[in-house]
Amino acid sequence: MFATPRRVYFRPECRTCLVCGAPLAYSHPVWRKHIIGLSEVRWVGSLGYRCRTPTCDRRVYRSAEAEGLSLKGSTYGMDVLVTVGRLRTVDHCTRAEIHAELGQRGVIISTRHVQGLYEAYFALLGCTAGQQVEAVRRQIEQNGGLVLSLDGIQPETGNETLWVVREVLTGVVLTAATVSSASAQRLQALLHPVVTLGFPVLGVISDGQHSIRLAVQAELPTVPHQCCQFHYLRDVALPLSNDDRKLRTDMRKQIRGILAVEERVAGQPDPAAAVVRGYCTALRSVLLDDGLPPLAPGGIRAYENLERIYASLQRCLAVRPVPTMLTLTHIATRHQIYGADYATLKQQHTWVLDLARVIDPANYPGVPSHDAAAQAKAGVRTLAAAVAQAVATQPAHARFAESFRKYTQGFGDTLFTCFLRPEIPRTNNDLERFLRHAKSAHRRTTGRASWNGYIMRYGTLAVYARDVAPDVLIKWFSHVPTDQYRNEMNRWTASQEPRRQRARYRKAPAVFLTQLEQLWQISAPSNPP
Repeated sequence: MFATPRRVYFRPECRTCLVCGAPLAYSHPVWRKHIIGLSEVRWVGSLGYRCRTPTCDRRVYRSAEAEGLSLKGSTYGMDVLVTVGRLRTVDHCTRAEIHAELGQRGVIISTRHVQGLYEAYFALLGCTAGQQVEAVRRQIEQNGGLVLSLDGIQPETGNETLWVVREVLTGVVLTAATVSSASAQRLQALLHPVVTLGFPVLGVISDGQHSIRLAVQAELPTVPHQCCQFHYLRDVALPLSNDDRKLRTDMRKQIRGILAVEERVAGQPDPAAAVVRGYCTALRSVLLDDGLPPLAPGGIRAYENLERIYASLQRCLAVRPVPTMLTLTHIATRHQIYGADYATLKQQHTWVLDLARVIDPANYPGVPSHDAAAQAKAGVRTLAAAVAQAVATQPAHARFAESFRKYTQGFGDTLFTCFLRPEIPRTNNDLERFLRHAKSAHRRTTGRASWNGYIMRYGTLAVYARDVAPDVLIKWFSHVPTDQYRNEMNRWTASQEPRRQRARYRKAPAVFLTQLEQLWQISAPSNPP
């Protein structure tokens, strides 16, 4: 518990009238309240001053320092608010853990008020997005401008999509918004505030979505645009990935009987039993390996691992055949009925690896950028011709060849912008890692695997959360005008209304519909919607 509050009064920093220059005189107390901080509770008063000149305006001068001590209408200081936000976003504490931590520091607060400060923290982050950009202004100027990364994430089908524009070289989030339709017009409106920042835009990296390309072309017509090469490879290899997934599933169904072998050697301390258990472990690891498509598909890798296990078992049987090893050999040989499927997928996977090598600028050391880009384009055309030629004798490659042709034509020259502009990355993986990190942080905080509700509720503000020093955040937050903070909170609250309405309907559908009928009856018939 804190001792008796210390009384502190603040006077305006300006002592003379800004209009006529006359000395200001005390008028009245603007506000007086307790402000609870981390170290003490203070009784703070802000004293209002006015100009003595009768003909001058009657504006009230107040202390800017006092206005920045806490939010208007809140009794908790900015240090408490920043602590709540950082405990949540940096230390990944739950609301109950934050409440307990503040209690240990002597701050009297309810768990519901912790939630309120947490939401206010996010709103203030949204208000200070410009300060985050200003903090890296010198670095941006040294880089020569901005390299934009644009991507969206949709929590659930049918819900709004969260779109984020992030600066690649500094990692700062420039803007974020939720849109119900990712049309070119909506994405162009998302890019417009970034353009108005006044920095040169060196390039844009995004996936190959058509609406993104139209938006970038409309808002930044002269800026180089790189489409993510990983998205391109993933799209090209989609038939391969689907067939590979089916192959992996079918082979898993064939690998049966491992548990019976494990039970037969359970508890046996001799080395032979340990060898049998080792092979059982190897077979189980094959079952659990999902792979990393498109560059490391799980079905192909499972088939090859089963081949290795089978060959190793054969060598052991040549030394000393025993029943358990014969059983494992029989289990490990069942995958061979899918040899033809494996051969087809292996050929397609080889093409994907060759394609990844061709479009990677790192594989052209010492070659001038324009020559490297020309060689890469020629390599893609050569590979496409080889795939098309293979279809003539092997129709099983037809779907892969069509996918290769379609996406290569769709992405076009945007695959090779990174050759000509090395500052633009060739993939959009950095932004996707940023979004995955936000998802992992939420999972560590709540223990929930799904973050759909979190993104729908806090997404546009949570993306601004960074590990900024507390004193810097306090300085930023203290300079946010009250009207700007309230507008941000009102905007965020209004954006949550559809979600609240859906929750009300799910909780009591009959009551919800009855209220709509009653509202319809009293609505003016002369104003139809």
